[in-house]
Amino acid sequence: MKKIAAVILAAVCAISAGGCSAKKEREQGKIYTAKVGEVQENTYFSTVVNSVRFSESEGGYVPNEGNEFVCVDLTVENITETAIPMGCYDFYIRWGEGASERDKAVYEDGLAWDMYDLEFLLDAGRSYTATLYFAVPVGKRDALQLVYEEYFDDDFVGCTYVVELT
Repeated sequence: MKKIAAVILAAVCAISAGGCSAKKEREQGKIYTAKVGEVQENTYFSTVVNSVRFSESEGGYVPNEGNEFVCVDLTVENITETAIPMGCYDFYIRWGEGASERDKAVYEDGLAWDMYDLEFLLDAGRSYTATLYFAVPVGKRDALQLVYEEYFDDDFVGCTYVVELT
């Protein structure tokens, strides 16, 4: 009887969904928030900010006057069935609402040995942990957010995923 039920279930899955691997429906315009240590899942990968620290210099690099480094240790895991392109450009940091109150990750060869790669291919089911470095204005620690916005190849804009870093 169990064998018959398994065959029927497999047939129903194949007919109704093109297979049993459920694909997440694309959403649009929603904002999801998390805190340091909480896992967030989007269409392609899950993320968790493992830790956040602040620094006046990293690997001999010093941010511009009035800024400090915020160092975000981040783990991403590919939750799809295919490899996906990733990179430090996928995330930005913000400390306010305007375009001038956000910045992309600092990427300089030799900045730090544990730096998040500029670009790489993350295989299906694999995870990657490294540090993103951002130069942010001193005094903005209480307002920092790490942000990922979904953009698809067909110009569809999905949801925004925000991690409160304070």
